[in-house]
Amino acid sequence: MAPPAKILKSWSEGVSLLRAQSPAIRTMIARAMQAEGLSQQALGRLLPSVSVVGTFDRHLILGEGNAFLASGIRQGTIPSPPQTVAGTLGVVVPVFAPRQWFDKISADRGVDSAAAATKDVERVTLAALADAIGIVVTAERVVDISGLALRSALVTLQLTENTAKLGGKATKLDVLRASQEVSLSRTQLLRAREGLLRAREALGTIFGESVGWGVTRELKLDALLTDRPFVCQRVAAIEQRDDVRRAQIDALISARNVRSVDYSLFPVLQAVSGLSYLSNGAQSPNGRHVTWTVGALFSWQLYDGTRSGQRHFNEGAQRVAEEGARDVSRQANLEATQTQRAVDLTEASLKVSAARREAAMEADHLSRVAFTGGVITNLELTDATRRWREAEFDLAINEFDVVRARLANHFALASCDL
Repeated sequence: MAPPAKILKSWSEGVSLLRAQSPAIRTMIARAMQAEGLSQQALGRLLPSVSVVGTFDRHLILGEGNAFLASGIRQGTIPSPPQTVAGTLGVVVPVFAPRQWFDKISADRGVDSAAAATKDVERVTLAALADAIGIVVTAERVVDISGLALRSALVTLQLTENTAKLGGKATKLDVLRASQEVSLSRTQLLRAREGLLRAREALGTIFGESVGWGVTRELKLDALLTDRPFVCQRVAAIEQRDDVRRAQIDALISARNVRSVDYSLFPVLQAVSGLSYLSNGAQSPNGRHVTWTVGALFSWQLYDGTRSGQRHFNEGAQRVAEEGARDVSRQANLEATQTQRAVDLTEASLKVSAARREAAMEADHLSRVAFTGGVITNLELTDATRRWREAEFDLAINEFDVVRARLANHFALASCDL
């Protein structure tokens, strides 16, 4: 087989690639930025706002009459002067705005929800990386065993042909049967290679690339359970898992959105101030070019026809969020239980597979000796070889299934932070 386009050398390299290139993680980071932006917008509604307005007016049609100027009344062309320049610097400071403060706290909860969602995606992506690496390693092992099985089938074929030529118990049917085993072994090897190519491509997809990634043989699958610099730490309870926390925070935000409608019943008090300039001081309230005002703006919306509908909608959203939180918690508990059961099952299966492989390997060896001595037929030799080959495949898969099950159980109760 052609070597992979790229090779993953260590877990730390894989984590660094995920941090820099994973589409799922980068998307969640962008969504976290959006949540922070919404929180900043909510804060902006509580901060003073400053605005500047400037106007320039030029009268194109003039008339005759009394012009009121700062120096007095004058007969002539009006308006005089024909152009006016005005500017206002306005400041509005919220003094009493209960709903805005309440919504600001809700927006901060949204930031917490986005952060928990990001960490959960990191957990899921790291779990997918660990599983993809395990599949690649398993696929490489299957390719190696398939190659060994093919060589064993070729040896059996050669042994059968030699026995038939020397007039032993082997017949043409035995040679044909051994040849069929060679063909079957070749087919299994080709399928194993295709499976390896697909496993490498799946690993590359996790890194956001379209080329296949291989794994160095020095990389240990269970190293992620012990490497503390970047490992996902196990949590004490399922409620501390990030997806459960995110769902609970979302339910809390939905409940606050219902209460936010009630806060719209409160009045709003704002302090306002304006510094104005008017080029024609005679038209100014104080007869000067510059004026400065300070005041208060009180507003109270006594009736809003959409308020009831908004509250009803938010109550429905609250129920949806609460049901979602309960479902996420149930799924998380089920995942933890199933992954622990999978660890126990794969460990037990590994012991059975190891014993089966030892027995099949010994049976294959004895069958070759017995066939050379003319004690058994080629059919029995072929059957023994097939059983050994199947036992090798089964053991290889079970060995990596144990590690993958342990990793899955580790991630089921983990919190990750890339």
